[in-house]
Amino acid sequence: MKQIQIIIALLLTATTVNAQTEKITIRTSNFARPLIEKLATEYSKSTPNADVKVISSKPQTTDNFIQVVTDADGVFFARYAVLPIIAYNQEALQIIGTNRLNTKKIKELLFEKDNLSDDKRESKLAGLHVYTGASQYSAARLYANKLGRQPSEYRGKRIQGDDIYINSALTRDALSVGVNSLSNIYNIESRQLVSGIALLPIDADKRSRQILDTANLDGIIALLEQRQIDEIPTGRVGFSYNKANAALNNFVHWVLTDGVQYLHKYGLLQLQPKDLAEQRQFIEQKELAQNEK
Repeated sequence: MKQIQIIIALLLTATTVNAQTEKITIRTSNFARPLIEKLATEYSKSTPNADVKVISSKPQTTDNFIQVVTDADGVFFARYAVLPIIAYNQEALQIIGTNRLNTKKIKELLFEKDNLSDDKRESKLAGLHVYTGASQYSAARLYANKLGRQPSEYRGKRIQGDDIYINSALTRDALSVGVNSLSNIYNIESRQLVSGIALLPIDADKRSRQILDTANLDGIIALLEQRQIDEIPTGRVGFSYNKANAALNNFVHWVLTDGVQYLHKYGLLQLQPKDLAEQRQFIEQKELAQNEK
């Protein structure tokens, strides 16, 4: 009889623990995946009943599901930067020469000519091959929009799948250029550019040029948090999810308070303090409304 009581008690305990488990599934693109995996790990440590899974493809169910989004409706927690890059070899760099490119020259390099333009001269920059991402989450979309162009106006080749494949395209083509997220083009351990890629030299003030020329991830993050550079636009990273779901709100609130400390390590920028405070206030209001029910 005593053994039966013990078995029943264990089953009841297991059922209770299972019922309290907060299962969370997060889908993300590669540029933010290392950060999201870190957030999932740290949140699980602080919340023992949390079961957080990070995926790349569509989930089988949308229950307790979070989608990492860029510049779309969501609760924002970080910023990402997009930089123009070039294959790191003598042949490509010789075409660029010693001149630094301003926004006008970058448009000339990356995009098809505007039909209304009076400038019909063929630039030597046309000899470079452009590679850009084709997905709806590609950094190429932000870059085009910030420069006043449409993603469909890029010249060259569209790379299917994740933007990480743009790096591979540039290393295979000696005359290639493209754009990619800061976190995609830097090694988060060495804090240096991944092999085979260089930053396209841009026309910026002296201090900014010095920092960009060092090609150190931490220096560039600090620079972009302090000032805006037209040739290096930034966008926002957020979570899209069912805000009526308490488990998901708990996770997002933790990210906005404790998780943002990991942004720099993984190549993302902090929100402006005012913007971060607004996002926290929004989530806290949702939590308060849920507690009053």
